[in-house]
Amino acid sequence: MRAWLVDKIDGLPRLADVAAPIPAEGEVVVRVEAVGLNFADMLSIQGKYQVRLPYPYVPGMEFA
Repeated sequence: MRAWLVDKIDGLPRLADVAAPIPAEGEVVVRVEAVGLNFADMLSIQGKYQVRLPYPYVPGMEFA
C-alpha cells in the first residue's frame, strides 16, 4: 500500500510503498479512501504535538 511517511521532526512527508498492516487480536484493518491532515497533524509533523510518535510514522488523524 502507499502511505505518506514522516521520517524526522519538521521533515516533509514522503509518499512511500509500505507493507499492509496485520491486525493483532482485538484490532481491525480499515480500508481508507481519503485522509485529511488537520491542525494536530501539522503540529505532530513539527514535533510540537503533545504526543510524539516514533519515526517513521504515518500522519492522518482524519480519514474516510
